[in-house]
Amino acid sequence: MIEFLIKRPIAVIMAFLAFVLIGLVSLRVMPIALMPEIDIPHLKIQINEPDYSSYELENLIVNPIRRQLLQVPRLDNLKSKTSNGKAIIDLNFEYGIDIDYAFIEVNDNLDKVMSSFPKEVSRPTLIKSSSLDIPLFFINIPYPKKESKISFSNYINNTVKKRLEQNKSISYVDITGLVFPEIVISPNLHALERLSISIKDIENTIVENNSQLGSFKIKDGHYVLDVLFEPTLRDIKSIKNLYVKSEDGRYQIGKLAKVSLKPRERKGYFYNNQKEALSLAVFSKKNIKIYETKNEVVNYLEQLKKDKPDLSYSISEDQTDLLKLSINNLVYSILSGTILAIFIVFVFIRTYKLALIIGIVIPTALIISLVFLNILDITINIVSLSGLIVGIGMMIDNSLIVIDNITQYRIKGNTFLESCSKGVYEIIKPLLSSLLTTCAVFIPLIYLSGISGVLFYDQAISIIVSLTISYLISIILLPTLYTHLKIKTDTIVSNAINKNYLNSFDFLFKRKNTIILSSIIILAIGIFVVIIIDKQKLPNIRYSNFDLIVDWNEPISTKDNLKRTLELGKAIENPNSKYIGEQDFLSLVKGYLASEESSLFIKLKSYEESQKVKEKVDLFLNNNYDKSIFTIRNSKNLFEQIFPKEEVNLLARIPVNYASDIDNLINELNVRFPKTKITTQQEVSHMKIEIDINKLSVYRVDLEALLIKLQSILGANKISILKTTNEYLPIVIRNDDENQLSNIKNLSIHNRESVKIPLRSLISLKNRKQRENLYSNMDGNYIPLIIDTKNEEEVILFMKNKIGVDLEFEGKYFENKDFIKQLSIVLIIVVLLLYFILAAQFESLIQPIIILSEIPLTLSASIIVLQLIGISLNIMSMIGLIIILGIVINDSILKIDAINKSRFLSNMSVIEAIHNAGKKRLNAILMTSLTTIFAMVPIFFSSGIGYDLQKPFAFVVIVSMVIGTVVSIYYVPIVYWFFGKK
Repeated sequence: MIEFLIKRPIAVIMAFLAFVLIGLVSLRVMPIALMPEIDIPHLKIQINEPDYSSYELENLIVNPIRRQLLQVPRLDNLKSKTSNGKAIIDLNFEYGIDIDYAFIEVNDNLDKVMSSFPKEVSRPTLIKSSSLDIPLFFINIPYPKKESKISFSNYINNTVKKRLEQNKSISYVDITGLVFPEIVISPNLHALERLSISIKDIENTIVENNSQLGSFKIKDGHYVLDVLFEPTLRDIKSIKNLYVKSEDGRYQIGKLAKVSLKPRERKGYFYNNQKEALSLAVFSKKNIKIYETKNEVVNYLEQLKKDKPDLSYSISEDQTDLLKLSINNLVYSILSGTILAIFIVFVFIRTYKLALIIGIVIPTALIISLVFLNILDITINIVSLSGLIVGIGMMIDNSLIVIDNITQYRIKGNTFLESCSKGVYEIIKPLLSSLLTTCAVFIPLIYLSGISGVLFYDQAISIIVSLTISYLISIILLPTLYTHLKIKTDTIVSNAINKNYLNSFDFLFKRKNTIILSSIIILAIGIFVVIIIDKQKLPNIRYSNFDLIVDWNEPISTKDNLKRTLELGKAIENPNSKYIGEQDFLSLVKGYLASEESSLFIKLKSYEESQKVKEKVDLFLNNNYDKSIFTIRNSKNLFEQIFPKEEVNLLARIPVNYASDIDNLINELNVRFPKTKITTQQEVSHMKIEIDINKLSVYRVDLEALLIKLQSILGANKISILKTTNEYLPIVIRNDDENQLSNIKNLSIHNRESVKIPLRSLISLKNRKQRENLYSNMDGNYIPLIIDTKNEEEVILFMKNKIGVDLEFEGKYFENKDFIKQLSIVLIIVVLLLYFILAAQFESLIQPIIILSEIPLTLSASIIVLQLIGISLNIMSMIGLIIILGIVINDSILKIDAINKSRFLSNMSVIEAIHNAGKKRLNAILMTSLTTIFAMVPIFFSSGIGYDLQKPFAFVVIVSMVIGTVVSIYYVPIVYWFFGKK
């Protein structure tokens, strides 16, 4: 078959060119996305009831919902966080569930429990998560100086936002920092008392005059005419001119109160570069070309700047940068891999034509791979690109081995056709076995639990497809070009390498018992190191961007929060984005922030700068606001989305019935484990107002009138809505006096006989301490205790002895242990698959064991080196170890195959066959090992989050390849001799 194809070079070349052309077309039409579209088994329920305190919301709404949702099938976990006016319930389901079905189930259960709630409680919002939940980027637009915030906010919300959402690639645009208008009536409370006019009188006057009859139809002969009633109140002036009746006469509202159009009371702010701004989070649809989307958005914004010269914008947290990094990595890997392969071939086989043929293999294999990825409906995304990047080094290996084998036949004097035919035929089966063993490494990774396993599907398929294509190119296209280009191979890197290898092998062979004993010792040390080595899910990435979450841990106003946050921004000398208080984002892209919390997005040039900023934050808060609690959270990006991890190492969930024991428990932990840091949310002071119903009856004061009075003092009392041509404006009665507590103590209210009754006679004010946020899970309410320690097991045992079995834990510590356990199971499955494939190829049950004996020795030695260097066992290093299994045993497969053929075809003795195979396969083994090693070296001289993730992987590949190559050419032949001599 090979000879048949070699004799038809035009047909072969045209066939491959046709696939290349189709691949280029596929590249043009394939979606370029950030990551694969995945249904994440997670739902979120948002509850927004501003009139409820955290305890009322928890007991009256959240707990009934939680109990009802426990009936939903395949619910894995449920957590809730409740604060004043808001609550978030997170639902995590077993992976593999139909999330659309779960969405319907949760909705049905919400409907059931809603019937038991008061009518004023609005229906909670149910949100389905997906891998597209991370915004493509944020557009930050500062408020201009010459335009009112209300009109500019309206323009951005109603014009710019809608125009952006009309883009076919954008699903929706979320926005925060909006300023909404309202008509504020600020009464002169002392004047009202003097004139015996109540706030209720003003409210009734406005409501009565704001009534609208709607539209009617009237007959006029044969015609039917629409009749529209013009509303009495049309603007602020008409409100000011309304008269309020009292016992002394009639008074205009404009004389009794200040009526003005003002921004609605702010619950939060957004600042960018020390300026108040609007932030637009742009979310993309699936299967789009994200670069085109970003360019279209930027072009639209540039056009806006021409129409509105005072408008400016900036783009932040651009996730397309991560995809750009992956594409750059791929291009860089192609170039470096091709150049290195050309260089190595030229060094070992001094022929420039042959080196150039190698340069054709990588781009051809990649472009043709796109055809089949497109057929399999796999997009160009970070995961599939990472698969292609990993596969590049292995793509070259097949071609190098084929070229080396053909060259050896040419040196023996065979014709070009005979050399290519014999050289490919001899190597085709071991190469196929190597391809299968490499693919067998990646397939089990798909079965990792959770989202990570699904994401590995794209990576595994990309690698399998690219390696299969490179295999076909190496046995079909490459020998065809070799034959018809008449490549001369007069010299090779001579027999100096082979001679030195044989001498060194003979030296070690004489000490074979020592070698075997040494390998057993290395294996034992490796097992011990596996137990003690640091284990984690993600490697320690040197993030230069992060979110600083500050909880001032005091009952401060939003304005005070703004003041403190701006001070903090100046102290750390970083002008990036600041989210202060509650945000308008519907998608909670920045998480839930309470009114006394803020989030600062810190963007820096290097990791070292980020460490300095963290020190400045710690110093500023300790010196100025020592009650505050701050946490550092890695900025939400695709790597965090792909491999989500807990924010804390160890978190104890303490049942609320043990709340009184927490302080003593913390003190005991500090004494028992002095290096352990323990934090928990402290109780904060709240003002509690109690109305004495009996005194209301004695003083003959209406409860409704008292509530209206208190509302007007404490905040805004919404009384009506003014319908204008373009919008609805809320009409509120609000006292802008900041001395609210003093007003409550000093002001009076008229009773039914118009007698002034001091407010302090009707109510009582009490200070009460309570926790700001309430937490619960499937087992009930709990208090979180964050524990930063290196003695996790000891701390857990100590706390369980103190509190009992009701105590539960979660965090990175358990997550890392579970993930390493999963990868260990994958490792076992990989080894079994490799054994099955090798047994089928060699038709032997013993020879696969000889080859696989390389694995424990290579793994043990590699893990020992990891421990010495200080690299943890994490997802990237573990994947590197697993992947390297399929690569390093390829060398042994070639070696054992050559030994077998030397023994059984040439009737050599075992040691002669080992020597002959060593000379025959040494060049190929060295070339493939060097290309893989050199391809990883440039990663260590690069920086950035992508490179930080790849460095443990690259290091493991280099170390394992060096060790594995030595094991393949020395250790495996010795093991073969022990079995083969029988």
